[in-house]
Amino acid sequence: MSDENGVIEENIKPVRLSQICAQISKYFDIFEQFVKNVDGELVNLTDNMCYQDICEVLIPTGYPTTFDENHRTKLYSRNWLGSVDYLT
Repeated sequence: MSDENGVIEENIKPVRLSQICAQISKYFDIFEQFVKNVDGELVNLTDNMCYQDICEVLIPTGYPTTFDENHRTKLYSRNWLGSVDYLT
């Protein structure tokens, strides 16, 4: 069921980072090894998107953090970029 903005109401509950990491660990380990093999540096910003193992799928104003399974919305990205600025 969707609300008037097209947000699927069943998918607005927070998710646990530990569950997501367990699901993708096999793929992440392969990617991490690849990055090491090419002398790259992997920066995991997940800790800046989740707090105490909880990843919100809506920002405080009620808008979604992603517009599909892999891409953040512009609004969320603008607010989140402060953590990226801290690293550079």
